[in-house]
Amino acid sequence: MRIAVCDDDKRERVQLLNFINDYCTSRILELTTVSFDSGEIFLSTFTPGMFDIIFLDIYMPGINGIETAEKIRRIDKNVLLIFCTSSTKFYAEGFAVAALHYIIKPVHKHEVIEALDRCTKVLGDTYRKITIRTSHGHRHIRIIDIVFIEVIGHYCNIHLPTEVVTTKQSLRVLMDTINSDIFFCCHRSYYVNLRFVKTMKEDTLQMKTEEIVPVSRKKRQEVSMTLDRLSIDKI
Repeated sequence: MRIAVCDDDKRERVQLLNFINDYCTSRILELTTVSFDSGEIFLSTFTPGMFDIIFLDIYMPGINGIETAEKIRRIDKNVLLIFCTSSTKFYAEGFAVAALHYIIKPVHKHEVIEALDRCTKVLGDTYRKITIRTSHGHRHIRIIDIVFIEVIGHYCNIHLPTEVVTTKQSLRVLMDTINSDIFFCCHRSYYVNLRFVKTMKEDTLQMKTEEIVPVSRKKRQEVSMTLDRLSIDKI
């Protein structure tokens, strides 16, 4: 996750960076942060797609946060904007630049958590990881890298594009931890990442890794409809 913080107050900037780091550490999220002390310096280096999230102070000397956000939006429609300010008078301007969240200073940790929870929900599973217990120790696995999960006896095999990771953690525990709509139960012993599905036949799914996953008779119609809906969403 790539996050920028733009605030002319060094103390508040450092505190916010610490809150962000604590959040990402606790949720096993990859994090890269960059800080700026003015809108001018930020804009001089900014390019579209450079950041996933930008925290902007509104009251800054020179170009203020609203003006900075307006310039950002002219070239990047997707980056998530969060305003941090001591006043509520700029709510309308925040909506105009599609700000996702608004934090009133002094910034508290629980408010940063709330803002980042909203951001991660919008960003989806791109940066999320789960921790897997294996016979060789703990592994951190990105959710988007999981092709499918299969149950064999008392073990779960987590299929990744280049390897299979085995754990004694139950399928229920794994799916509760993953907690993603992109995974679908196509069989009582299988959950597949729908974005890895290549083709569907009557009773099987061929994954993009060329692996074959069974589909139970009760699940065939639901799997087909879900894949069709996913294809429509991509258009």
